[in-house]
Amino acid sequence: MDETLFRKGKLFKEYVESSDFEKVYKNASISVGDEKFFSSLTLKVLCISEHWCGDCKREVPLLAYIAHKAGWDFRIFGRDENPALLEKYTTEGKSVIPVFVFFDENFKERGRFVEKAPEGKTTLEVLKEILGKDISSKI
Repeated sequence: MDETLFRKGKLFKEYVESSDFEKVYKNASISVGDEKFFSSLTLKVLCISEHWCGDCKREVPLLAYIAHKAGWDFRIFGRDENPALLEKYTTEGKSVIPVFVFFDENFKERGRFVEKAPEGKTTLEVLKEILGKDISSKI
């Protein structure tokens, strides 16, 4: 190690800003119609994630962006620090991440989104299905 090589390292702030999470969040967008739809729901969102997971790097920032635009309370729990939580919200016997659990204001579960959208569907399409609304016919 020498001074020149050392100076090529990123400062912590630069490192965080260059992470996939930050990039995906900054590039996220939803339509006005989707924003109206999601904003019409009062939700609390539990997210189980880890920063090393590829699906988490793609889905967590997008869901965080939607939650921010919609005014939802969005909380992230590390999978490795919360094994009981992951076990409680395991879906179809799979312990995969990310896991998003949507609750109403009384913590009644409204739905779950696990891992990633299936082939041929977008995350937004899956979220609308999970939350029980077809926004295209409403807005």
